[in-house]
Amino acid sequence: MSFRMRMQNLMLKTVVRPWLARESDPQKIYDYSLKFDKKQDAWPPKGCTVDKIDQGNWSADWVVSKDDAGDRVILYLHGGAFIAKTPRIHGAMLARWCRKTNARGFMVDYRLAPTPPLPAAMEDCEEAYRYLLDAGHDPAKILIAGDSAGGALTLTTLLRIKKAGLPMPAGAVMMSPVTGLREEDRHSAISNDGKDPMFRAATLQNFENMLGVEDTEGDDFHGVYADLSGLPPIHIEVGSTEVLLDDSRIFASKAKAAGVDVTKIITPGAPHVFPVMKMPEANAALTRIIAFTERVMAQ
Repeated sequence: MSFRMRMQNLMLKTVVRPWLARESDPQKIYDYSLKFDKKQDAWPPKGCTVDKIDQGNWSADWVVSKDDAGDRVILYLHGGAFIAKTPRIHGAMLARWCRKTNARGFMVDYRLAPTPPLPAAMEDCEEAYRYLLDAGHDPAKILIAGDSAGGALTLTTLLRIKKAGLPMPAGAVMMSPVTGLREEDRHSAISNDGKDPMFRAATLQNFENMLGVEDTEGDDFHGVYADLSGLPPIHIEVGSTEVLLDDSRIFASKAKAAGVDVTKIITPGAPHVFPVMKMPEANAALTRIIAFTERVMAQ
C-alpha cells in the first residue's frame, strides 16, 4: 500500500466516514460535495475543452482533448449515491482516460434524487445512450462507464439497452459499483464494516432512506439478479475492504455464469472509487482500464 493511499484512507476514516454516517439531509450532502469539488482539479480539465449540451431532463459535458479526439466515446455516469456529484474530480480522471485512448468523454448530468426520485436517473442515462446513437455514433465505438451509484447506472443502462433491443456498446467499466444486492446477500457489509475507509454498513441504509423510493423491485434496483446474458465485456475495479465488495464479486460471478466477458480486479486496502484519486494505485487502475478500453474498441 502506497504512502498516498495510507494518507487518503486516514483522511476518509477520520473526516468523511463519520460525517456520512450521521448526515441524513441529501441537500447538505449535495452542497458539500460541490463545495469540495470546486477545491479540486481545474475546470475544464488540463488540455481539454468542455462543451455542454442540454436535453431538458438531463444534460451532458463533452470532454474533448485539444489534440482532437477520434470517433470513440466514453459515456460516463458519475457516482454520488444518486444524490450528489463532483464533476471536476470525475472529469479530471475522464480527461486522462480520453487522452490515452483517443476518445471523447460524454459525462452525463442526470437528475438527482430524491426530487425526482429514482428511476428518473436510469431513464436519463438510457436517453443519453439513445442520444449518441441518434447522433450517428457507432455503438462499437461507445464504452459506458460509471463509479459507485454510476456503476449501478451503468448496469441498468445495459439492461435497458438489452430490453429495448438496441445495439450494445463495445464494453463497460464499473468502479466500486452498486449492483443492487439485497441486504441478506451483501456479506461484505458485515465483514468489512469498520475496515472500509469511507462507509460504515449503516451508512448504506442511511443513503437508501434519503433516496425516498418506496418500490425498489425490478432490474433498475436489483440488476445483479437480472438475466445478464448478452451484455458486452465488463471491467470492474474495487477495493478489498469495501462494504460494497460483494456487489462486485457476486455480480462478476453471475455475469460470467451468463457468458459475459468479465474482468474483476480487487486492490488490497483501496478506498471506494479509488481510480479517481491521486495515488499510485489509481494510476495502475487507470492503466488497466485504458488497456481494457483499447481491447474492446479494437474488436
